[in-house]
Parts: sequence; structure tokens; C-alpha cells
Amino acid sequence: MFRATRFVCIAYLPCYNFRTRELWPEVRFATVNPHHIIRGNAAMTYIITEPCVGVKDAACVDVCPVDCIYTTDDDDMYFISPDECIDCAACEPVCPVTAIFAEEAVPSMYEEYIKINYDYFSK
Repeated sequence: MFRATRFVCIAYLPCYNFRTRELWPEVRFATVNPHHIIRGNAAMTYIITEPCVGVKDAACVDVCPVDCIYTTDDDDMYFISPDECIDCAACEPVCPVTAIFAEEAVPSMYEEYIKINYDYFSK
């Protein structure tokens, strides 16, 4: 699935499931965001924002093909790993509270959740 963003560059990337350590043989399209190349990550990520806080509906977890959505019992929301997300957008349409956005499309009122998401995985 290809989704146009303002940083459009198409790359072929193998799909890798970080939890099971399996390499999926098929090749998929992914958008490459120059911001992530600087960080050493070759794909854009999705961000879960404020509407998820206190809800924690797991529909996004169920549809994620690479199992990159995490939480703990102590967390009040889910978080998408920027290093594991393959930009497939499977999580975005199933979110019942419309809390998931492509990083470049996060509404300005939720922009602080970009940092919150990255900080969660830098612990």
C-alpha cells in the first residue's frame, strides 16, 4: 500500500516482524521521510495521540502486521515504535477514537504526542 506524503520517495523494504524475528519474503512499498534517515530509521511512523488516553482500545494492536504497538498496565495509552513501524496504515482506520495519525499529519493540537511517543521508546 502506498500513501502519498509530503516527503515522497519510494523504497522497497523487506517486512520484518521484530517480535518473532521473522523476515517476510514479500517486498512492500514504504515512504521514506528524510527526518527519519537522519535518525537512522528508514520509514515514517504513526503517532497515537490524546483521544487514546484512558481508552486503550486494542483494535490497532490486533491489525498491526509487525506488532509494533506497545503498552503496559501502568500506561494510560498505546505507543507505536518508530523503529518497527512499516508505515502500512493498518492501525489508522480501525482506531475507534481517531487517535492515530501519520507523523507528518498529526494535528497541531496533538503535536506534543510526537515527542511523547519517541520518548517512550528512548527509555
